[in-house]
Amino acid sequence: MPDKPSLLLFFSAFAYPFRGHGIAMLLLGSIFLAILRIPSPPLIGMYVGGAKTLVGAFVLTYTLAFMFKIIIASAEGRRELPDWPAIAGVGANIVWPVPIMIQITLIGFGLPIALLVVAMFLGSWWLLLLLLVPPLLLFGWFYVPIAILNGALGGHEFTRPARMILAAFRVFGSYIVALALLFFIGVVASITEAIAGLLSIPLLSHYLGILVSFYFTIVQMRVLGLIFYTNRDKLKWEVAV
Repeated sequence: MPDKPSLLLFFSAFAYPFRGHGIAMLLLGSIFLAILRIPSPPLIGMYVGGAKTLVGAFVLTYTLAFMFKIIIASAEGRRELPDWPAIAGVGANIVWPVPIMIQITLIGFGLPIALLVVAMFLGSWWLLLLLLVPPLLLFGWFYVPIAILNGALGGHEFTRPARMILAAFRVFGSYIVALALLFFIGVVASITEAIAGLLSIPLLSHYLGILVSFYFTIVQMRVLGLIFYTNRDKLKWEVAV
């Protein structure tokens, strides 16, 4: 059980990426992500564009697997960042979060996105459809974080929105605090990235933007894991953690 009040524990997530060997992982991970996002010169791009796309897809998948490991480690009460996912056994260690995230994204935001697309072609009916979008987006905002938490911990209920919403209400106080913190982190990250982009040194501003994004994503995953750590008995999920 947690040794701090949940609110203080959640705010301690901001220091989490700096514990243990976290600083080295934060710097190296963001360097690698930044290199992949540097545009190639036209002539080189003709030859390496496809390879870079494949490598980029792998790196994003690998990063997602690392974020899921952070959720698991945080849910178990570990205080430091986990190791990088093992390359051996790509399917078991790296690729498995991808279908989970696809399903959660479709359930959480698929319908409002589809309604927006349909509304573009329905003339006078578009306003009615647009009125349905805000509550659906609110549902997605409420559903997606706890569904990611369940999926990362090996649960099988993340595809059942009703159960996820009920689970969120069982830990409503902690969950609302976590959602507010996740939103705050997203806003701060966006502002910080924008400020980094104003620097007059292109490569430095590019790297700092990636570093800030990587840092705040780690903090968000920490917060998700702490939801389970502080409310294990209330959630009563059948997970391996």
